[in-house]
Amino acid sequence: MKSLPLHALVAALAASQATPAFAEADLFSRETLHGRLDLRAVASDAEITWLDKGFGRTRFGEGGANAGLDIGNAALVWRPRLSWTLSGYAHLQANPGQYNGVDLVEAFLKWKPMPHGDLRYSARAGMFFPPISLEHDGLAWTPTRTITPSAINSWIGEEVLVLGLEGAVETNLAGHRFGLTGAAFQHNDTSGTLLTYRGWALHDVLTTAFGDFDIPTRGPVWTSFYATQAPTTEPTREVDGRWGSYVRLDWAPPAPFSFNALYYDNHGNPEVVEEGQYGWRTRFVNVGATIRLGEDTELLSQLMTGETVMGHQMPIEWMADVGYTSAFVLLSHRMGDNTIAGRLDWFEVSDRTFEAIDDNNEDGWAATIAYQRRINDHLSLAVEGLHVDSTKPARTDQGLDPEQRDTQIQTALRLDF
Repeated sequence: MKSLPLHALVAALAASQATPAFAEADLFSRETLHGRLDLRAVASDAEITWLDKGFGRTRFGEGGANAGLDIGNAALVWRPRLSWTLSGYAHLQANPGQYNGVDLVEAFLKWKPMPHGDLRYSARAGMFFPPISLEHDGLAWTPTRTITPSAINSWIGEEVLVLGLEGAVETNLAGHRFGLTGAAFQHNDTSGTLLTYRGWALHDVLTTAFGDFDIPTRGPVWTSFYATQAPTTEPTREVDGRWGSYVRLDWAPPAPFSFNALYYDNHGNPEVVEEGQYGWRTRFVNVGATIRLGEDTELLSQLMTGETVMGHQMPIEWMADVGYTSAFVLLSHRMGDNTIAGRLDWFEVSDRTFEAIDDNNEDGWAATIAYQRRINDHLSLAVEGLHVDSTKPARTDQGLDPEQRDTQIQTALRLDF
């Protein structure tokens, strides 16, 4: 992973402190150290999972009845407070099959000064996920209403981890809250690789700072055409030296709902390749809404649409060029220590080039239902059923029917501290 001159950005944040209030620092205490151990019991009739070079849309699956016990996630989160206005965040995780046994997910410094009237400012520098997901509001960037996030936010977790500087401002006007967030980043040049060659998936696997993912096995014609493409993709690889950017707008009126819209563009150079890792020009728009239907009931929804291209134009077509769209609606209801949630996903990928030898079209839908119970302050139980129905012609490269139906049932026992 190439070095990025973020040390200057971090130093600028630290130097911006008006007073050296490090007497209030808290580096190691019960307030700064948190962890989670997630134990899973799984039953699945899904095809070979994408984590094993297949086209399976779920995290678990081997092409037949599959059941077993596994560690879903082990995470440690450190949130040191350096002063009243400066804090840190670091997230380490260990998962079965992870490229490195223990690896870093997010790590950043955050500056949040005291409000100035109705204005609130904040900034962070380091490695982080852009503020896209409405589902990941739990410890260690986990969803709190289901075990498995939507297709949109599963993809964010696997291919949209960035290294950069983000600033945000928020204000209130006539009872309405408005927010503006912007960022410049690097180390997200390969974003779009999995979404193109594998398609959408629903899972809770997160990319890491130094990890990679396998690309599904394809036929000899595809392999010959993409002779310089590595069999794996490195989501945090920097190959072209360009800076990407995103901007987000938030609006929360006095009514019990809120909206946000984000535009992302990694400004990648699609003609650059380094050690089998291509640059991808990936951009998208994401729109989200949260509606409170009562004190204990909420409705979440997101819509994402975008495009990504890679390789040289030959002579008028890119080696890879796809458009992609996905949306979901999630309804959750809390009853004391119990929460029940249901979600419907829809997704598609539209291939625009070389379909005869590299057909990356896809369409599908998914249904999820989940139940969670808080047993005590440190222990919780979750049960989830997930069904995915998808059609992708590229499955024929593995001798499979293009249309597959994957069903996965999980039970998660979570210990938090």
